[in-house]
Amino acid sequence: IRNEMLSQQRQTDWLFKKLNKVMIEECYQYRKNEQPQLNSLFNAKQWEQFVNTAQSKIRMSKQCLAPLVKTAEYWGMNKVQYYEWASMGPKYCDVLAVAASQNPVWEDVRVKLNQLLLRRITEGRFLRKTANPFYLVDLEHLIAWTGKTDFEKKGRRAYTLKYETIAESDLPVDYVLDRFGVI
Repeated sequence: IRNEMLSQQRQTDWLFKKLNKVMIEECYQYRKNEQPQLNSLFNAKQWEQFVNTAQSKIRMSKQCLAPLVKTAEYWGMNKVQYYEWASMGPKYCDVLAVAASQNPVWEDVRVKLNQLLLRRITEGRFLRKTANPFYLVDLEHLIAWTGKTDFEKKGRRAYTLKYETIAESDLPVDYVLDRFGVI
């Protein structure tokens, strides 16, 4: 019962944070912590747009909640929050949860994701300048990469990646490892 209550509390906290983020993004008065002016209260079209946006984000968040909780059980809530995976959408969250369940040890995940990201960098494709550098295809490759073996991608653009840790000295200029050891 305790674990279930803690899980529900985490889910409620997460939902509150998402709603607060929507309010900050979409409502100027909330963002500035001011009382709304009376005439703005009567602008039904703006409020309707805000409510629709909030409802859409809430629906998306609800669809992501279960996969993110599952991911957090394997990799930790700190990573779910740090990489802002909740903002990625339902399909991404579903694939993320599968990747986490098939690769439950973060140290293994870190090694594999770093190899995938380093390959992208060395091919001249840059990483996103966000907290979350992982594309959906990275997660799909993570699912396909089983065990502590080399990863072989077959097909038209075949390649092989070694299962080996990347050191800070292996990184190209302007790239560093984050607090979880990922490029």
